Amino acid sequence: MSVEKQVEILNNQKNLTKAVPSSEIYIELLKAKLLIDNDRIEEGSKLINEIEEKLKEFRSYPNIIFARLNEVKLIYFWKKEDYSLFNSVIFKYLAYADTERLHIKEKIELARKTILSLLLCDSTLNFTGITTNEFFECLNGTPHSHLLELV
Repeated sequence: MSVEKQVEILNNQKNLTKAVPSSEIYIELLKAKLLIDNDRIEEGSKLINEIEEKLKEFRSYPNIIFARLNEVKLIYFWKKEDYSLFNSVIFKYLAYADTERLHIKEKIELARKTILSLLLCDSTLNFTGITTNEFFECLNGTPHSHLLELV
């Protein structure tokens, strides 16, 4: 299915979410993720910025919105090879996301990317976030376990 068709389907869902503004924002985040995943990076980035502006209007919003926003930013920063910004967002994501619900392959991939981004970034000062966060234990017993040993 084309990206345009998928975006159209998401846009049609907005009618169902008018009563709950955070649901509408969640659908916009899904749309941004879809665009970035399909290498329409700048369109996705523009949508992320618009979403962040909308979120400023709320006094508070569900953790799932904040987690999804940070997830989409992670995808964007990884594709842009901006490891410094990736690193500034990863621990916000881990704080708000329900990582227990992630598939093990997603956990391993995210843990791998995080360690690589910390290693590739010029501004990394220490690896305490990795050595103290049990999320990264998912790498134990995988072909990527050497990354944990490295940090």
